[in-house]
Parts: sequence; structure tokens; C-alpha cells
Amino acid sequence: MSLTRSRMSNTLSSIPSDIQSAFKLLNISPYNTSTMKEIRSAYLKKAFLLHPDRNPGKDTTVAMQDLHYAYQLLQTHINGEAIEPCQDPIKIIIHKWNLQQQEIFRKQERELRIIDKTRKIMNANLAREAPAGKDITRDLEEISVWASRRHHAIREATQRELKQGEEDFNWNLNLKEFQLEIISFKEDITISGFCKFLGCFVGLPLLLTMWELGVRKALREFMVGGLVISVSLGLGAWPSLRFGDRYDVIVKVFIYFVRPNG
Repeated sequence: MSLTRSRMSNTLSSIPSDIQSAFKLLNISPYNTSTMKEIRSAYLKKAFLLHPDRNPGKDTTVAMQDLHYAYQLLQTHINGEAIEPCQDPIKIIIHKWNLQQQEIFRKQERELRIIDKTRKIMNANLAREAPAGKDITRDLEEISVWASRRHHAIREATQRELKQGEEDFNWNLNLKEFQLEIISFKEDITISGFCKFLGCFVGLPLLLTMWELGVRKALREFMVGGLVISVSLGLGAWPSLRFGDRYDVIVKVFIYFVRPNG
């Protein structure tokens, strides 16, 4: 693969799927850096082609709604308003889930309208093609039952999609919150944070060591121990240890600090 194609592939992979679909609907290449003027021009051309006056006898309502939604999506994408409303990663995840919910409901509405339109066409064909004097009540009821079942199936599919989306949203949200807590924990490992760690976990060993070895040597021993622990925390070794392993480390450090001076 050439360098140009590789860069274009990487650029396309970074564009959300809904944005790619909107570019495709407006016949705009997502590889190019499009301006709002170009997007608006493509939107007006497409809307002109889909106008009912140019398509007599055809229902272009759904197509026009999809086109308008694609235009709004690209508008917010170019302006950076709705895709990333702020730098807060939690709010970005919530906002993307809201957009996903809106798209799921739009999809349901489009499919329900198609079912209703199909039912009307079937009823009209049945009334037109039925022999004169034939009772078509039963046939109309069967069409109505079919449409009702399709409505029910579409709504159930929507609920499943919403449930799966909500599970993914909660997973991403919890993962991001956990990552932020880890980052906050690492940033908190400062001199002040380390002093709190010493005060909580090694206060008693410090007192015993000072009593056994003297103040100056005890402080020197604990400075060396604190350096070792801080380096371990910085390298990520401490968070990766199991609880039992951490306990063993603390006990060994405690025994080392309070051993008789040899």
C-alpha cells in the first residue's frame, strides 16, 4: 500500500461511521477537508433533486429527513459543536450516547413509516385487483395483522439495541472513570501524598526504628525505604501486586526497619 493510501485509510478510520455515512449521502469525499460552504452547496443540490416537484407521485419525505439530518450532523462535525462539546471525557461519552439514542429512534421511526406505507399500498392493490363483489375484509385484516407484527418486531429490536447501547455506555463510562482515578492517583503521588502514606502505614515502624536505632539513622533508613517504594509506585509495580503480595512487602519492610542494629 502506498504512503498516500495509508494516510487516507488512517484518516478515514478516525472518522465516526455516522459522519462517513453523512459524507456519502451528500456525495462528498471524507478524505477532503470540506468547508461548510461546500457542504451546504452539496446539500442544496441533493435537496433540489429530491424535491417533490421533480419526483411526482413519489414520497420523498423519508429521504429529505435523512438528508437534513446528514447536513446537521456534518454541520456540527465541522463546527465542533456537538461531537466534542468540551474537553471533559465523561461529558463526551454521555453526549455520544445521547446522539446514538437519537439515531436509534430515528431508525425506528423510518422503519415504522415504511411499514405503514407498505400496508396502505397493499390495501390499495387488494381493493383494486379484487374481483367485483368479493369480500376482502379477511384479507385486509391479515394485512393489518402483518403490519402490527412488524411494528412489534421493530420496537423489540429497538429496545434490544438500546439495551446493548446502554450496557456499552455504562462500560465505557466506568472504564473512563477508573482511568481518570488511576491518573489522579498517580498525580497525587507527590511529596505531600507520600507523607500521608508514611503517616498511615509506617508511623509505628518509624517510631520503633527511632527508638532502636536513633533518630538520625532511622530517618536515613526510612528515606531509603521511601525512595524504593516511590520508585515502585512510579513504575507501576505496586498497583499490579495482589493484596497478599503487598502485605508481604509491608511486613518485610517493617522487619527490615526494626531489626537490631548489626
